[in-house]
Amino acid sequence: MSVLLASERMGDANVDVATTIVFRGMDRSEALEANIRQQVARLRKFAADLRTCKVVVAADTLRHQQGGAYRIGVHAAVGRREIDVGVAHDDARHGDPYVAVSDAFDSLRRLIEADAERRRGDSKRNRRNFSKSKLPA
Repeated sequence: MSVLLASERMGDANVDVATTIVFRGMDRSEALEANIRQQVARLRKFAADLRTCKVVVAADTLRHQQGGAYRIGVHAAVGRREIDVGVAHDDARHGDPYVAVSDAFDSLRRLIEADAERRRGDSKRNRRNFSKSKLPA
């Protein structure tokens, strides 16, 4: 198991985001760490109040013949809320840890966006698609 603790300055707000990256069942990868840091930086666009982010990258060591799948867990503290995402598919795409990390952060981003919409009172039912509405001539 390899653990990396970091505090980074991200976005224009110069707010510290405590980022923890843990590797289980595999060696530490600086390239994968850099990719995770980029994902956290992108997440700041959707969650300006992101305080902490913990990412666990675990190699599935039970799949020696097919190539191991990777399980990714992300725990993010956004404002006063805590959001957890776990990605662990039997999908062959998750033999690549970068794809698994990307999928996990995509899921987390969707949850953060949905939570923000819910807090604003915005929902798909309340939205109007003005491009399809008939406007008076």
